[in-house]
Amino acid sequence: MKNMMMLIGLIITATAYGFQEVHEFVLNDGSTFEGIVVSCNSASDTVELLSPDGDEIISDFSMFSSENQAYLKQWEQCELFMSPTRFVVIPTHSMDRQWVGQPVGESGDGEGLFVSGVSEHRYYLAMYNLGSTALENVTVDYHIVYSETFSPAEADRLALLSPSMSGDEGFVTISQGIEGSIPVARLEVGGWKQFVTRPVTLVDGDDAPASNRIQITVSMEAPDGTLLSREIELPDTSYSGDA
Repeated sequence: MKNMMMLIGLIITATAYGFQEVHEFVLNDGSTFEGIVVSCNSASDTVELLSPDGDEIISDFSMFSSENQAYLKQWEQCELFMSPTRFVVIPTHSMDRQWVGQPVGESGDGEGLFVSGVSEHRYYLAMYNLGSTALENVTVDYHIVYSETFSPAEADRLALLSPSMSGDEGFVTISQGIEGSIPVARLEVGGWKQFVTRPVTLVDGDDAPASNRIQITVSMEAPDGTLLSREIELPDTSYSGDA
């Protein structure tokens, strides 16, 4: 029963990866058998499979034909790419502010009511390969949209600094976004790389709440053309303009 449940789980996983549920393997001596890959470590020369009836099969990676070694190597890379504990992607948010404006108007006690400035927002993605094989053909795609809400009077003064504006219930929302694609290429075993998105520049002001919508996808194209992707969860970066 345990082996059968494992087999069902592996079929679901194999389908999600775009692989055949059951593969015919050929050894160097010409013998053949069918199975589903459970684990593969080409560096330590070990492969574990399950037969269609749930029997465990353990063999050396080097005992398979060259064609099957390519299949197993691809399975190994794809399984590593989809593992969040071995292919680790850590996103962080950075905000740099520069206050460049002047007080606009005065309150009853003579203090300025509004001071404008500029903030730049970026995301850093640190990638770590903790698996036993290199990853190739990896790409990061991102789409980031930031929005700020102002009173109509404040928006009039800032209109030229923003590419888009929309009104809602007496307030004006100023939004801008960026998107980009970062080729990671190859990530060696035990290696790591850090990438940074293009910055989004916002105009800051007192009591001007800001929010964002971020979508970041990490994808990898396997040697046979199979495209795998992972959505990366990012930290909440909503803030208030007077923070």
